[in-house]
Parts: sequence; structure tokens; C-alpha cells
Amino acid sequence: MSDASAVSVASGITADAALLVFAMVLVSVVRNEAFQWDVLGRYFTTAAVLDGLLLTLWLTGAVMTLGFLFGTWSTTSCTR
Repeated sequence: MSDASAVSVASGITADAALLVFAMVLVSVVRNEAFQWDVLGRYFTTAAVLDGLLLTLWLTGAVMTLGFLFGTWSTTSCTR
């Protein structure tokens, strides 16, 4: 077996193990009766949290747009 295929197999095993651990944690959280999903739902739907989410999404879009514009502007100005 070549070094590249050995690394590929090791990466696959590591990814599988990480996915298994993630799935186990997810099942543990979802099935836990003490988690109080109704309380979580009330907290996440308060005005402050939803306003913060909206602001985060707006800022993400604005920065992506500016990054795209400045990135394409600097690329086109360097090639002339």
C-alpha cells in the first residue's frame, strides 16, 4: 500500500470516528428528558435573540458583498 492510500484510509477512519462521536452526542442530547426543550424554545425565540440573529445575518451579507467588490476591484486594477 502506498503512503497516499494509507493516509487516505487513516483520514477515512478518523472521519468515521468523528461522525460516530457526533451522532452519539446528538442522540444523547435529543433523548435527554432533563434538557427542557420548551425552555430552550422560549429563550431562542425572544426578541433579543432574534434581533441578534437578524443583525448577524445582515452583517454577514454586507461583509460578503464588500469582500467580493473589493476583491474583484483589486484583481482587475492589478491586471491593467
